[in-house]
Amino acid sequence: GYNTNWNNNIKIGFYQTYILRYLSPRLRDNLELALLDIYEGSASVLYCSERLKDSEKVAKALIDTDNKWRLYDMSDGIRNKYNINEFVFLQYLILSI
Repeated sequence: GYNTNWNNNIKIGFYQTYILRYLSPRLRDNLELALLDIYEGSASVLYCSERLKDSEKVAKALIDTDNKWRLYDMSDGIRNKYNINEFVFLQYLILSI
């Protein structure tokens, strides 16, 4: 049947990610805030600073929290190191439905 929990989680994640978009550049470059969001929030790195998108600490936190697919939003160096490509991203999307 239709999974309403999945739908609610998507809505919550969308709003958390939407809010992150409007943080100041200083806050989007804050490692502690990024790690807090990964461990306690939506684990969105899309709006993190370029420095954080190239951070090994952020990458390891995403992996530790079963959010490896979010490495797709990280830097080329991190994506290449962990072999993340469009196939991995699409595979996650298909399996999560």
